[in-house]
Amino acid sequence: MEPVWKIKIRSKDKKALIDYIFNERLDTSCGGPKKLGDGTYEIEAYTKDKQKNAMISRKSNLLDIEIHEDLMQSAVKKQDDISKENRYSKAKSKDADPNPMVKGFGVKE
Repeated sequence: MEPVWKIKIRSKDKKALIDYIFNERLDTSCGGPKKLGDGTYEIEAYTKDKQKNAMISRKSNLLDIEIHEDLMQSAVKKQDDISKENRYSKAKSKDADPNPMVKGFGVKE
């Protein structure tokens, strides 16, 4: 799978930030610039490897570009934490309780 990078772009000039996002055709996942406490604007964007490298090489004084993580690699690591066991296997077995106590569906305990 091709890496997808999460990046944060900051600028004191909101218009310059928005123009940069549109000109680079970055995916912002329906998000917009947020104003931070120090008066700068920040936006999260997602990009592929090739575009990320081009952005790094064209840094300007108006924009601060911060690379955060490869989302694909993070997702693969998170999948390793997920159990491989079928949690419903006991419910299908002959040893399962035929009348289990249902919890969490308005039944007072």
